[in-house]
Amino acid sequence: VSTQSTGSPLYFKMKRFNYVVLLIALTVILVESTTCKKKNVTRYTRCLQEGFQSTIESCQGVANKMALEASILKRCRNVEKELTACGFECEPKPEPERKHCKTISYEHAEIEVINDKTLQLVWVGNNQNRPNGAGEINWDDTTRSGTGYVTFPDDKTYKIKYYPEQGTIYWDGDKGTTNIIWQNAICGTEPKPELKHCKTISYEHAEIEVINDKTLQLVWVGNNQNRPNGAGEINWDDTTRS
Repeated sequence: VSTQSTGSPLYFKMKRFNYVVLLIALTVILVESTTCKKKNVTRYTRCLQEGFQSTIESCQGVANKMALEASILKRCRNVEKELTACGFECEPKPEPERKHCKTISYEHAEIEVINDKTLQLVWVGNNQNRPNGAGEINWDDTTRSGTGYVTFPDDKTYKIKYYPEQGTIYWDGDKGTTNIIWQNAICGTEPKPELKHCKTISYEHAEIEVINDKTLQLVWVGNNQNRPNGAGEINWDDTTRS
């Protein structure tokens, strides 16, 4: 990017458009020390915008797409030397917000996390005849874990400790304090896709149409065509998938 400007040093001025583009590309926020000269902070900001590779540990320059001219490089180094002497540092970029689990998949159950807290546990496989469980979980970004409970209508309420990165759920305890452990419990950070309900239900003797997700119209087919058709309603339960 050219920084040529008539009557001014090559480094210190640039076209407004180019300045805005480079400002957006800057990936650090500069922290001004009370003992550092403001003009040096401003100059160093521009150095980083142009791709100057900082030697200050807490600073990061943007990718250097083109080599800096010798005069610019010299001025940037001189400014950096003065800022280093006065204790200047760059503020570290904040860590990205951690995504919590929306679903937890285990071989015998599927857990859905609603509104980042409410749990719905649905049994799968050989346990489908058991009543499903419900509870809550609270996330701790420091320990990268979730703590909560699940209540089973046919059993009791269990405390849980879940470590998403390990894929492990500890029931009624934590590491080393319980023998009830679910491993390979996979965390999914995307919401569970919305279940689509039936619009039609086809049977060998009848066709059922579901209108507006609730109203039923049953039409007999085959040998039963002479019978009056039926009408009614249906309510869907996404938890039991019925």
